[in-house]
Amino acid sequence: MDIDQLRRFAPGAKPHVLDGILAGWHFAEAAGITTPKRVIQFMAQLFVESGGLRVTEENLRYSVKRLQVVWPSRFKSDRDAAPFANNPAALANRVYGGRMGNGPEASSDGWRYRGRGLKQLTGKANFRAFSAWARQRFPDAPDFVADPDRVAEFPWAFVSAVWFWDANGLNRLADKDDTLAITKKVNGGLNGLADRRAAVRKAAEVWDEAGEVSVIGRKTPSRTPIGWKAIAASAGGVSGAAAQSYEVVQLAQNARTFSDLLGIPLLVLVLLLIVAGLGAYIYWNRRQMAEVEKI
Repeated sequence: MDIDQLRRFAPGAKPHVLDGILAGWHFAEAAGITTPKRVIQFMAQLFVESGGLRVTEENLRYSVKRLQVVWPSRFKSDRDAAPFANNPAALANRVYGGRMGNGPEASSDGWRYRGRGLKQLTGKANFRAFSAWARQRFPDAPDFVADPDRVAEFPWAFVSAVWFWDANGLNRLADKDDTLAITKKVNGGLNGLADRRAAVRKAAEVWDEAGEVSVIGRKTPSRTPIGWKAIAASAGGVSGAAAQSYEVVQLAQNARTFSDLLGIPLLVLVLLLIVAGLGAYIYWNRRQMAEVEKI
C-alpha cells in the first residue's frame, strides 16, 4: 500500500485520511488483508462508507424524498419523513433507537452511537465490542462507549474498520469476490450496492495488476456480467451450485422408479436436474443484482 495507489483509487480523498490509512496499514496486514481480493473488497467498502475516503462521521442530513428511499419501511410518505428531514439527531434516534445495543429512541443512544470511522461503526453494541477488543491490545485505547467521538479520529477510524472486517470474517467472503454478501455484512442490507461494485471495479484497476479478481462489469471476455467468474462472484455461485448439485444427486438416487417411468437413464436424469438447478440459481442471483443495480 502506498500513497500513489491511494490517490489513484480515491483522487478526491482528504489527505489526513490517506495518511491515516498508510500509518495504520500494518493493522490491516495483521488481519490478513494482504491479497488483491481482500485489499480490493476492503478498500471498496471503506470508500463508500466514508464518502470517498473523505469523512469519518455519518452524515444524517437527508431530504424528505431521500428519507423515503433509504428507509422506505419507516418513512412511507412525505408526512412521515418531514419531521426528520435535515434533523440528524432526531433521525438517528428514530432509525437506530432500540437496535444494535442502543436504548429506546428517547435514550438518544441512536444519535450518540451513530456511524463513525472509515467503516461507519454504528450502534452501542459495536462500540462496546470494539472498545473491549482495543483496550486489551492498546494501553492508550479510549473507552469508546464513554467517548464514541474518538472512533472518528485516527488511528481508531481505521483500526475500527479493520476490527469489524476481521470480527465478521470478511476475508473469507472477499476470497470469493462476494461483494453482495460483504455489503450485507457491512451495511445490514444492499444499500449502495451499485456504488460498492463501482468502487470494487476502481480498486481492481489499482490493486489487481494480474487480473485475478472477478469484477462485475469489467469488460473482458472472462469477466463480463454473464461470465462464469462473475457468476461465481455473485453470492458464491460455484459453492451454491455445488451444494445444490449434491442435493439433487441424493434425490435422484431415490428416484430410480421415476427414471424408469420416464424411460431415460438415471444419469441423464441427474444431469438434467443439475443443469436445471444451476440455471435457476444463476437466474435468481442475476435477477437480484439486476433489481438492485439496474444492470
